[in-house]
Amino acid sequence: GLSLPSVQGEVFMEAMTFELLSGAAGRDEQVVHDLIGRLAGELGFRYHAYGIVTRLPLARRIISIKDGFPAGWIKHYLARKYYQIDPVLRKGLAGESCMVWSDALFSGAASLWRDARLAGLRYGMSLAVWDRTGALGLYSLARDAGPISAHEQQRVNLHASRFMAAGHPLLVSMLRRRLAGLIDATLTPREREVVIWSADGKTAGEIAGILAISERTVNFHLGNVIRKLKASNKTQAIVWAVTSGMV
Repeated sequence: GLSLPSVQGEVFMEAMTFELLSGAAGRDEQVVHDLIGRLAGELGFRYHAYGIVTRLPLARRIISIKDGFPAGWIKHYLARKYYQIDPVLRKGLAGESCMVWSDALFSGAASLWRDARLAGLRYGMSLAVWDRTGALGLYSLARDAGPISAHEQQRVNLHASRFMAAGHPLLVSMLRRRLAGLIDATLTPREREVVIWSADGKTAGEIAGILAISERTVNFHLGNVIRKLKASNKTQAIVWAVTSGMV
């Protein structure tokens, strides 16, 4: 049977899902994301990320990523445009609900798989869920050591799927409220330039040199982009601007 610590862990994860369903966390997006991070830890994973991909508008899908991956990974992922070849994203959009990371899964994205493993994302799995509008939720859990056993996959599926069923509609609703009017947002030519260079992995100082402006001016433009896109930070703003086709 389950050991006492294991039983306590199972009860704790059920309590987190109940907390979500009860509405205690439903008013604060950061609280929900904190619960997602705690769940990843309880399930035995050091790293995690939760992404939302809206179905509409088709011309400007919005991708929101809450990042609990190694520092700098999402920035590198964007700079290399790995979202264009990521099999997890592709299969999730195609309707697959559970993907265990492997050489076979990433056979068509060898550079992404190599870089992910070098960053410490060596063993992982991703689960997908959809809300009634078709918005996709991708919950990815990863660690740098220890293959994921079949029993562990079942355990992750059980708890993560229950949690996502409760949490994903909340997160999508919060995202839609926060992004109201984003479709009509426009960036100036200079703001677009700054975003493009940032997405390519350049620092504010490097962008200043490239564009022959001050670093303070670069940060001013980035601040405007964050404000216009109602993002919580620079990385999130760049993700939205790039994946929605604004740049």
